Amino acid sequence: MGLEASTSSLPATSPASSGRPPGPPALITKEDLRRAILHVSRSSAHRRDLAKGATPDAVADDEQAEHRIGEVGVLVVVAALTNPAARPVACEVPWDAPEAPRERRCARRQDRRREVTTIRDAQPRARAVALRFRRLALVIQVVEHVMLPPGPTLPSAAQMLAWLYRPTRFFDRCLARYGEVFTMRLPGQPPRVMLARQDTIRAVFTGSPARLHAGGANALVEPLVGPRSVLLLDDAAHLRQRRLLLAQFAGRKVAEHGRVMHELTVEAIDRWPVGAEFPVQPELQALTLRVILATIFGVRGGERSAALFHLLSALLEQARSPLLLVPALQRELGPLTPWSRFVALKRRLDAALRPIFAERRRALERADGAPSDILGQLVAARDDEGRPLSDAQLRDELVTLLVAGHETTANALAFTLFEALADAAARERLRGELAAVVGAGPIGHEHLDRLPYLDATIHEGLRLHPVLGHVGRVLTEPMRLGGYDLPAGWMAVPCIYLAHRDPAVFPEPERFRPDRFLERTFSPYAYLPFGGGARRCIGMSFALQEMKIVLATILARAGLSLRPGYRPGITRRGVVWAPAGGVPVRRER
Repeated sequence: MGLEASTSSLPATSPASSGRPPGPPALITKEDLRRAILHVSRSSAHRRDLAKGATPDAVADDEQAEHRIGEVGVLVVVAALTNPAARPVACEVPWDAPEAPRERRCARRQDRRREVTTIRDAQPRARAVALRFRRLALVIQVVEHVMLPPGPTLPSAAQMLAWLYRPTRFFDRCLARYGEVFTMRLPGQPPRVMLARQDTIRAVFTGSPARLHAGGANALVEPLVGPRSVLLLDDAAHLRQRRLLLAQFAGRKVAEHGRVMHELTVEAIDRWPVGAEFPVQPELQALTLRVILATIFGVRGGERSAALFHLLSALLEQARSPLLLVPALQRELGPLTPWSRFVALKRRLDAALRPIFAERRRALERADGAPSDILGQLVAARDDEGRPLSDAQLRDELVTLLVAGHETTANALAFTLFEALADAAARERLRGELAAVVGAGPIGHEHLDRLPYLDATIHEGLRLHPVLGHVGRVLTEPMRLGGYDLPAGWMAVPCIYLAHRDPAVFPEPERFRPDRFLERTFSPYAYLPFGGGARRCIGMSFALQEMKIVLATILARAGLSLRPGYRPGITRRGVVWAPAGGVPVRRER
């Protein structure tokens, strides 16, 4: 392991004070750090030795101070050396460094006049160390460790709670305090290096998939989607499964589903109450689930459709709790505990799907015609070696498509509908475009390319309100990213929420302005609601078509108005962000 830092002739101010990373660094080896980071006891005798000018090496020899520099690395180096013969200024080892005592520091006396400036510029953790040694008139010079970007010093459990329940506030504060590359920690997981700008995001999305594994980064959803899900696969296995699924979402097949999407939307609107206020997000969630059942599962109407609808609704409702994402809570501790209820619902779903799979295979053997739904196509599909999918593979991929295309689409629709209803000018412009292109008839796939403002409205809603805050990759080998050398095993995480609020790319980023998507085309590393690179969402075209057809049908058929003063906050439903309060509306006609 190597660390980068300035040489022994360090400047009087911290690199952090300039807002830019330090210039060309010199390499510090483990041996250099072993010499530089010395154990200083809390005893007054050792402090007197330092105050009298005793060399740190002498103190270290007396104490036989030996330790290992763990692969975790040094979080903050308060002045480091490349010259073993020179005396260090002051150093700190992280509390969690393997086999390292809680405090290992060394110091020498310096001109007190330089102390105040450097202490003021130091990062908070280094500042606390500096103030302890203030009476020794230390000079404290901070060299940011290039291996681990700065980040919150809260315990990992506290960071997890902020990430689960106040994600946007947490990310905004981290960006303001630590910059465009920062580190967050969750219990039992590798550090997550969050990336907020398109240059570092580009490096992740264009990097080799063999070096950047998304499967490991998606491990939190394995209990729901299953271990054979395309979300959890990497390398050749992922490529095979992705190629098979992409064939089911070809443009022609997606177009065939447009009619079903419109019909189900009309049926849903007809069930909405007139004159009474209701939250529209749950209604959109039920609608997108029926779209999934009809177009992917091939089930529409009848007892089987109703049974699957209620079973899947119950499963997804049980899975919405953010606490079920915590591995430590994924334990069966009795039939009434949340995890036990979730596992029981999964078993019921498996039992309900098995006869459906068997029926589809029998229909395939009878050559009853080409299947129109995605399940039938998956049953008929063969991998590169000519093998059909097993029941377990079918189940995992169907649930993956359900999770990826159900609540995500419903919540994106709810956020975008809110913005369209809140902006009177945008609402009337949308209705005018629909009247000119579609007229009084039903909207179809053939109309979508001639509705540019509807398309821009959908994309602006996805920019302003991403339903996934970030996507991740686990490094399989070391990688230099954003000026930091990240080791294998860490996660590089493009933060969709922060990238979509970059004022250098999106002027007035908090403002809903669909015209920005008519004025220019944005880089896929700045606008990434469906992720990017080799792992971009397979069902992107399906989801965009569904959002356009549903939003256009609602605006044309249902006269909705928002509750006065309502603004949607963020609530988490599993891994997905949803509008708090469900977007309360009133149907006037």
